[in-house]
Amino acid sequence: MSFLNPFLLFGSLALAIPILIHLVRREKSEIIPFSSLMFLLKVPKRSIRQQKIKNLLLMALRLLILALLVGAFARPYLTQPAKPAGNATANRGVVLMLDNSYSMRYGNNFDRLKAEAQKRIDSLRASDRMAIIVFNENATLLSRPTSDKNVLKAIVDTLEPSFSGTRYYEAFTLADRALSEFAGDQRQLVVISDFQRNGWNRSSRESIIGTDVKTETVNLAVQNPNNVGIDSV
Repeated sequence: MSFLNPFLLFGSLALAIPILIHLVRREKSEIIPFSSLMFLLKVPKRSIRQQKIKNLLLMALRLLILALLVGAFARPYLTQPAKPAGNATANRGVVLMLDNSYSMRYGNNFDRLKAEAQKRIDSLRASDRMAIIVFNENATLLSRPTSDKNVLKAIVDTLEPSFSGTRYYEAFTLADRALSEFAGDQRQLVVISDFQRNGWNRSSRESIIGTDVKTETVNLAVQNPNNVGIDSV
């Protein structure tokens, strides 16, 4: 518990006032000599004891009122440990979509793809799981959800670019099925590709992948690549 006005807690010293009043006003026994006690009213000891109890209760009530006043002006409040935003500590279920179509043969695109994939694998926590999909004109699930980083890295190391074109619809459909295996986890889709215009269709992803899935795209496209071809022989 904390206080917005902690300096007002010094007002708790006022709790000593009722105690002092009680001590000062406490009746003291006075010795008076009498020749005879026959004319004095006899007071039962029980009545005296009850009066003392009443006085103590009255003093306790005064102390309680003062304590409540001090506490009210000090404005106490409870603090709670900060909670992580969103589901930061939730187990993640990641589907890694890797483009191995013909266009990925350009330059060092495929080496960069492998490096990015390894980076995503390294970022997995012990409780996270990942599935890997490789796609070109077709899509293939290379690994079912696993938390074994060595298995995932070995799969990425064996990948090679193909001579096929690129179609994303089949890949997203397969990714959606893989994501369904991460029930209760924070689901994430990572797509690493050069996103060729003739294959990429943003609407196909949005129509298949649920809105609760966090999607990350890593674009490996090289700006203005030189197209070289043979016109005649």
